[in-house]
Amino acid sequence: MSANFDWQTEEDERRAQDNIWDDEPQLSGDRPPRRRLPWRLVTVVGVLVALVGALIWWRIDKQVEATLAAFRTDVIASHNLVQRAVAENDEEIFRSVLSGRVPAWTAAEMEVFGEQLMFDRTPLGLSPTEGSLPVILTAGDEETPAGERPVTIDFSPDLNEATVTVAQSYRVDATNETIVLRQTTVFRRGDSRWLLAPPLDEFWGEWVTNEGDYLSLIYPRRDEDIAGRLAEDIDRQIAEMCATLEDINCSADLHLTARLDYDPTTLAALGQPLGALQRAREREDILELPTPTLVGLPPEDGEQSEAAYQALAAGYARHLVGAAIAQSIGWRFWDSPRPRLFEMFVDYQLGELGITSWPIGPADYQHVLDKNIRLTDIGRFARTRRPDDLSAEQLRELQTTIDFLANGLPGVSAADAERIMNRNNSFDLFMEQVFSAADAEGGEVMPRNPDMAFWLFAFRQATASSDTPPASPSESLYLSCTAVDGNQATDTSNLLQYDPAGGTWTEKYSLPGFIWMSALPNPQTLLMQEFAVADELWRTNVWRDGGLVPAFVARDGRYAISFGETDPQGRFMVAYTFDPQSDTAHNFLLDLADCPDGCATTELEGRPVWSPNGRQAIYMGDSQSFPDGSFVSAGSRYIFLQSSEEMRDVSLALGPGDAAGGASSLTSLGNGRSPFWLDERTYGYVRRIATDGPAALADDEIVLATVDEPVPFRVIPAADLYQFLPEDATARRFSIGYVATHPLQPDKLFVVVMDPVDMRAYVIIYDLETQRPETRLNLYYHLNHSLSFSPDGRYLILTGQDVWRTTAGDNSAVMLLHNIADNHTIPVITRLPFFLPSVVYDWTEDGRWLAVAMEDGLVGLIAPDEGYAKLLPHGYGACTSVAWVQE
Repeated sequence: MSANFDWQTEEDERRAQDNIWDDEPQLSGDRPPRRRLPWRLVTVVGVLVALVGALIWWRIDKQVEATLAAFRTDVIASHNLVQRAVAENDEEIFRSVLSGRVPAWTAAEMEVFGEQLMFDRTPLGLSPTEGSLPVILTAGDEETPAGERPVTIDFSPDLNEATVTVAQSYRVDATNETIVLRQTTVFRRGDSRWLLAPPLDEFWGEWVTNEGDYLSLIYPRRDEDIAGRLAEDIDRQIAEMCATLEDINCSADLHLTARLDYDPTTLAALGQPLGALQRAREREDILELPTPTLVGLPPEDGEQSEAAYQALAAGYARHLVGAAIAQSIGWRFWDSPRPRLFEMFVDYQLGELGITSWPIGPADYQHVLDKNIRLTDIGRFARTRRPDDLSAEQLRELQTTIDFLANGLPGVSAADAERIMNRNNSFDLFMEQVFSAADAEGGEVMPRNPDMAFWLFAFRQATASSDTPPASPSESLYLSCTAVDGNQATDTSNLLQYDPAGGTWTEKYSLPGFIWMSALPNPQTLLMQEFAVADELWRTNVWRDGGLVPAFVARDGRYAISFGETDPQGRFMVAYTFDPQSDTAHNFLLDLADCPDGCATTELEGRPVWSPNGRQAIYMGDSQSFPDGSFVSAGSRYIFLQSSEEMRDVSLALGPGDAAGGASSLTSLGNGRSPFWLDERTYGYVRRIATDGPAALADDEIVLATVDEPVPFRVIPAADLYQFLPEDATARRFSIGYVATHPLQPDKLFVVVMDPVDMRAYVIIYDLETQRPETRLNLYYHLNHSLSFSPDGRYLILTGQDVWRTTAGDNSAVMLLHNIADNHTIPVITRLPFFLPSVVYDWTEDGRWLAVAMEDGLVGLIAPDEGYAKLLPHGYGACTSVAWVQE
């Protein structure tokens, strides 16, 4: 091997080539070349740096997320605290979560809280749906998908402010549909918690103005999209109001300027009647309403968005179109309660325009009838200065009155009533002038009594009536009337006939004296009694075939009087004569079918109460019994004669209905009073319970028996009935006045309970099958009292007074027309009779028409099934007896 050979291995060569640390060889005369960094090393270093950076960023991001999560939890806690404070009306807690950085804003939020309008939007026609409040959030709500999230929380860059947006559901009062509005609140970080705070000015942006023909609307840039649309829509609605609202008479220069403001007091002001208008007047500024962000914004897209906008627009139209109405009327009174009444009229007009839904309907008028609500009753609480003092029921009754004034008076519109109210500072004077305006219009006949006009309109509204009047009655209507000179009755009376088919009045008979007339079961016959002033005689007659027939001819100075007590067929009638020397009474029967010169008479052994077919009767007392202090049954009528004497039991006996056979034909039933019949075999009566104590402290009971077995088979203690009287019945001692029945109501007793302290009569319907009593009607009986049925037994009539004290010269009474099956009542104001027991109402034989003497110069014809009433004015004075006659 040559000694010059240089030995190297592959490892030595690789090592020499891979050595990057040795200096490169220097070439003489040249600059040494730069050494290059290997690419593998650069990659390794870059990866290491990236990993370190990512780790640092991940740790920072986790820290930020943890901080935001903690902030969200704290914001949600403050939000929930606000919700609970509002729900529980806890002012102290609510105040503790308010920011105090801007004192004016804090005070304004407390006003909103005080009006309970933090989340409630009732003044805009939007009520939170049931169960939707309080809106309690959890931290998990932020983790749901964005489209389904009930809340969004956005933080400011410095994390010191959070904007919370919550979806709140509302029921639209006008349509009952449900919409969603986005409620926006701002919280700012405090020392110990996040506080409810006012947004910064840049949140709202600058002011924008939209000019329309009738409306100039100013609003913040933030709400420009929705507010601009509101401006255009409401401008059109004001134009429509001027064009269509009855008697509004908009001036040519009508123009309204309003601002949608973010001051919370604009929201609080809506809690009071005409609050926005009143606030503008007090501040001498333009009308201000809360901007949509304060109220709630519609969802951003979808069908819900348009529905929510329409509901929101209707809410704003309430106040802006309402303000235009106030400007057109020239409204200028702000002392309570007139703003509330005016606001109700405006609500009615907005209902006419379709902006709101006016709530008054048939059920409200039926409530007026069932409760016998008078305008004077409503006037008492209409004067209340604080709306919070009125119950929901009273507010509804007040709205019903507004509806009546706007619809029920001929020639008077809502705008007319508003202008009259604008001229008066007294509710009573306002009502007087509204009715005077209706009278001045003439045309449609209307009662002079405002309450009767109210009830008559309520009757027409409450009953589903057709525009076509029912067929006219086939009978003629007879009235006995006393001529009136001013407010005083004269001594001239007339018998009048009204022909419903021809609509004509005919004077049939005249008398210098007084006439009392009553219908009898025979539809072709009237009982007509008269007192002639000239000879001071009382005459008892019947009117038959167009003329008078004497029923009793006075002899030896004795005259006879009858209360119309007859058998069911109307042939036999009870009459009473009086001995001029001793003033003792004597009762007997008149045979109305046998009257050649005065009707044939039959002696009686007591006052009879006939069975339904008239074959049998229960006789009360003896031949000298007179109905002083007890009831009189006249056909289907029960009349209570006033007496200071306490009702007492008398002897009762069962016998034939024609009184033939005298006392020997009678079977004694013991003592009792107020006998009645359920059918041909079953009868009953009231009796005083036997007691060892004073008779005055004894109680009553109702007994039922049969003609075959006089021993009572059922006893109904009066105490079992008294416990069903109203809670305000305060008498310590009640008594049963009488029991009424009707052949077509065989399973019911109509028990009249008397309260001798208040002199109030209660009608209790006792169901014989269920043995359950129910109090239906009550009226005072100190001036008059009667009870009767319609021929078919479906309607019950009670007369009396609904107030204890009456004003001087007031000659009115109240009649309650009660549907037994439906438990609904129609109150009617009638004329007080001149004589007891005069009857101021009568049914046609088919039971379709009821004639009522309402007031001097006015008779009403009522068809209750059809909801129809016709008023018949006349010039014959005070008509206190009416009757239908078949001719």
